[in-house]
Amino acid sequence: MHDSSGKAKEEISRTFGMDTPRHKIPFLWSLAADVAKANSIVLKSADAKDVNKLFHDRRNPQATRTFYVLAKEEGALLEQMITFVQDRGLRPSAILYDELVCLATAPKQLVEEAVEGR
Repeated sequence: MHDSSGKAKEEISRTFGMDTPRHKIPFLWSLAADVAKANSIVLKSADAKDVNKLFHDRRNPQATRTFYVLAKEEGALLEQMITFVQDRGLRPSAILYDELVCLATAPKQLVEEAVEGR
């Protein structure tokens, strides 16, 4: 493929969007097969039980369903992380797309324990 990096990014995005590659590049076709297999596993999971009834009006309903299931799981993991942080006397300062940022002043006792290695 003698395209620009923008075209390469577009092909990879197509692959993760459940489209097939437009070029005969073994890596892309292998990646597309792996993505399709992962998609199938996600949509057969217990978390996806009711999702197959949703998103029929979307351009790519299958990709939207997969994203929905994964985003729901990500939200649950973020909630667990927030609880973990708060249980230690800290507060998250920002929850950004795909990450939790904790910038907090720790209680003096917690800092002393960390310094002393307790």
